[in-house]
Amino acid sequence: MFDIEALLSQVRIIMEQVIKTVEFVFAFTLLAGIVVLLAALQTTHAERAYESGLLSSLGANRRQILASLSAEFITLGLIAGVLAAFAATAVEMVLAEFVLKIDVSINPWVWLIAPIICTVIILIGGLAGTRSALQTPPMLVLRKL
Repeated sequence: MFDIEALLSQVRIIMEQVIKTVEFVFAFTLLAGIVVLLAALQTTHAERAYESGLLSSLGANRRQILASLSAEFITLGLIAGVLAAFAATAVEMVLAEFVLKIDVSINPWVWLIAPIICTVIILIGGLAGTRSALQTPPMLVLRKL
């Protein structure tokens, strides 16, 4: 005879370990994405400072420049979120179908939450990374022309 309770207990322990591993990979991936975002912002810092100074010299105020940067980061966040939701759904379908051999049940919340979370993270990180570029005096830009 088999002790069903012991088997179920062992399965629960294994599932908890798998969940913790997936959560760790998710957190590590998110952190790596933020680092890549900040590195990309650093490489384009001079260009953003130039654009900000040029727009200021043409009459744009800080609020308008901030709005244009926000629109850029919101668009990037939405695209990243939709791609993340697509990838999560695809992985879920593959794992459910070929590895676990269970019926696929796609979670519709992924398609709502992933774009929102990605947008917020990219917007905050992007605006934090370009803050110093917004403070470029227009005179410095005009001297370089």
